[in-house]
Amino acid sequence: MKKFSVDLSVTPITPQGFKIIKDTIGEIVELDFSKLDLFITEKQTSGLCINSSDLKKEMRGRPVAGANLADFFLANPKFVPRKFNHNYLIFYGTIFEDAHGQRCFKCIYRRAHEEWTETYVWCNSLLHPDDLVVGFVDGVFTAKAA
Repeated sequence: MKKFSVDLSVTPITPQGFKIIKDTIGEIVELDFSKLDLFITEKQTSGLCINSSDLKKEMRGRPVAGANLADFFLANPKFVPRKFNHNYLIFYGTIFEDAHGQRCFKCIYRRAHEEWTETYVWCNSLLHPDDLVVGFVDGVFTAKAA
């Protein structure tokens, strides 16, 4: 797949009543989608579930994608890499908070031949082996926390 220009500096689409607590801010980049990867823990590889907070801890220091990339994929589904099909894709680079103070991350998923759909993974929820974090291969993406 070719490289495509993606503006990772835009503010992610935020549901009504939600606010952004933390966001990974990038820039306009020529993104080679073959350089995107899915992060899976040893527990998940063994078929076990993991708490989302524990997964977040394991992701520290890794280059993860923010919700603005999820928004890009929802608007341009032809660019979602095929290797991502059949997974729930979690975008840990952006933390949202709802009106009740509950924190969450944007997630997209696709069932069978349906369209990609947006949902949210709440902090401290149990993640299944096919709930994977979207990240970048080292050296492909430079970002800073907002």
